[in-house]
Amino acid sequence: MEIKDGLETLKRLIVEGNIELAKKVVSEYEEKLFSCFSGRGNQHLFGIKQDKVGTALIPRDTFTGQNSVALKTTGDGNCMFNAASIWLVGNESLSDVIRLLVAGELFFFPDYSVQTIKERFLEVENNIPYSEATVFSTILTEAGEKEMTNSKNRVEAVREEARNTCIKDNWNGMIQMLALATVLRRPVFSVYPE
Repeated sequence: MEIKDGLETLKRLIVEGNIELAKKVVSEYEEKLFSCFSGRGNQHLFGIKQDKVGTALIPRDTFTGQNSVALKTTGDGNCMFNAASIWLVGNESLSDVIRLLVAGELFFFPDYSVQTIKERFLEVENNIPYSEATVFSTILTEAGEKEMTNSKNRVEAVREEARNTCIKDNWNGMIQMLALATVLRRPVFSVYPE
């Protein structure tokens, strides 16, 4: 199955409620992803074009003591997935596979996303002037926010994010980044320019 077909199939299956078959699709692509980078170091990153402007914008207090650089990705709505693919294999060839797996993570484990956001909020609640509900809504894309407004149900808002993530070239937000860390089994950091 081509990955574009996989994304469309996953979206159709989760909309139809065919959960078992949707899990099978995700599992197939998960095996593909991990077979591509199992046991690799980071040698594949040498020679990738550096984003000089992006590198200049990395805050000085980020990753102290490390020589961090930004790498070029295609900015087409898939840039987060493109960046993850570059990190994994040195090119953007796995970006759609990663997108599909993030969609699956959000759909099959929405409670994890809701709970993680709540826990992180409780860790910092004295340092921010916003309610937990406001913070939750800020990590959603427009599709998830619309579902949250209509249903008042965080789990359904996360599942709507999953359906929206199945659409290639759709911009993604913080909730997809949270799921990306789970899919990659690695921490993912978002760095905001100085």
